[in-house]
Amino acid sequence: MKSIKYKVFANRKKFNIINWIKNSSSKTYESFSEFLIKRNVFPPDNQYWNSALEFYLKSIETKEPVQVEEPVQVEEPVQVEEPVQVEEPVQVEEPVQVEEPVQVEEPVEKPKRRRRKKNSFKDIPE
Repeated sequence: MKSIKYKVFANRKKFNIINWIKNSSSKTYESFSEFLIKRNVFPPDNQYWNSALEFYLKSIETKEPVQVEEPVQVEEPVQVEEPVQVEEPVQVEEPVQVEEPVQVEEPVEKPKRRRRKKNSFKDIPE
């Protein structure tokens, strides 16, 4: 079976070398090239692998979690609520709004289109 180039493989299969490095247990060029050869793909050169591995390692360094100290919980004194005196509500007259009936427009149906009848070749005399 013919082998294809790595770039073509990566475009067709949406292959991402960084994701492969992240998910693989052995992060070596030999294991990567073996993975591609099994799929009939010419592996890229070692320089491409090294640059991808460096990028992956840099991204791990920046994602390391920063140790954050947990905030100390300070107990707040409990405030006792005093009863509030409720005033009687004031009645306000609102103007009465008369609702007008809503007119519903019926959708206009388009006339049905008729297809043109095809001439059959059986009817034509030879």
